[in-house]
Amino acid sequence: MRKTTAVASLLALAFAIGTAYAGRPTGYQGATVTSVIEGSGTNRVEGDQAGPYVNGVGGVSSILQSLSADYVLDLTSSPRTIRLDFTDPVPNTSASPPFNIAQVTTRIIQKCSDVGLSLPAMVQINSTIQCPFSIGQISYAGSTWHVIMNSLTYPATNFARVTCNGLDSQTHCNSWQITASTVQPDGQLKNRVHLARQVTVRGKTVMEDHGDYYMNFAFDISIP
Repeated sequence: MRKTTAVASLLALAFAIGTAYAGRPTGYQGATVTSVIEGSGTNRVEGDQAGPYVNGVGGVSSILQSLSADYVLDLTSSPRTIRLDFTDPVPNTSASPPFNIAQVTTRIIQKCSDVGLSLPAMVQINSTIQCPFSIGQISYAGSTWHVIMNSLTYPATNFARVTCNGLDSQTHCNSWQITASTVQPDGQLKNRVHLARQVTVRGKTVMEDHGDYYMNFAFDISIP
């Protein structure tokens, strides 16, 4: 029932977007983007304070994927890191993080294609969409961890919100901000996220539950 409700909500959201959204580009060829992760100790997800994450510099991959147009920031081959903070656990969710606060390498992806949306198809300043978001492939203490925001697979979690900040000459969005989407009971804008450890059980990869947390964040991304 929860999954059915989530799908219905997505359909309603897609209808409400209306003229602010032009549909996923056909045969999209992809693009490089520059990523800035905001914050100086106030957000639960922050950058490493070493400047923008520029595609192709220092092993960073910062792109909109071809065909899907999904946003990816991949630091798994780079010395660059992000800062993760697990000090705001959701009560009674068996929260057991591998650390409280740490700088980690990761691969981040905004999977708008999973819900039939894409960033470059947005065509109106300040328009918004909401999509699954994952901070994955976090290597720590010999294990691989994933921070998941996807209410289709983990109904208690929240999608991330994407806001269009600028348009190109074809009136398609070419700069965006990705933030939390939900005001929680304490009145703060922050997403509920799920933490999972990737483990192998009888030859199969499974996600081991390590509880839910609240996280706020702000990613500014733009096509150079």
